[in-house]
Amino acid sequence: MSTRRRTLYEIDKALHFNSAITDSVWLREKGFTPGGCAADYGALLSIFKVLNIMHPEKTLEFGLGQSSKLIHQYAKHFDKFAVTVESDPVWTEFFRRSISDSYPVNVSIHPAEQVLYKGRKTLAYTQLDSIMEQGPYDFVFVDGPFGSKHYSRSQILGMLPDGISEDYCIIVHDLERYGEQQTLEEMIRILTAAGRKPVVRLFHGEKSHVMLCSQSLYFLTTV
Repeated sequence: MSTRRRTLYEIDKALHFNSAITDSVWLREKGFTPGGCAADYGALLSIFKVLNIMHPEKTLEFGLGQSSKLIHQYAKHFDKFAVTVESDPVWTEFFRRSISDSYPVNVSIHPAEQVLYKGRKTLAYTQLDSIMEQGPYDFVFVDGPFGSKHYSRSQILGMLPDGISEDYCIIVHDLERYGEQQTLEEMIRILTAAGRKPVVRLFHGEKSHVMLCSQSLYFLTTV
């Protein structure tokens, strides 16, 4: 996709996102600064729709940022469980000071370390036993840690298939990059081998993201 088309797509998604959240009863704090290292408008719109339509009981997010504002306001309003895995306590404290105190942000600090996956070095969150124990998760958003050249953010692979619910939705950000594309291929392979083949849709924009849903939730990829 050309740069011009990506820009036009992002403008369109920005308009759709701001329109969608206008009358939301659970999203009271509506200040967002997408782009840069943060999730773009396209990803925020997809997350909002999943939360609004799917109503997940348990949500797991990898990487603290703009998306966290959506996820934790949803969890607060509906009394659902949500946790964000982050490696940087300084960024976590700054983020907490920058948002309204009207909702809590449940952050679990875990190291981001270089690990091997299929012989390739990849940066991944580690020591996730306590996170896995709180699953399985209905909705997972993967946007951290920093990307790797191969099998980027491979911690998601270690939690499949048992770490997700029978009815699941997973969104992986930054699919314009090869490392995330490799991870997506592995996710599809693992889930398919477990008899849980996902419905997959790729979304383009300033950045790209992909949505993988159980067959029971195929409609999430169409809205």
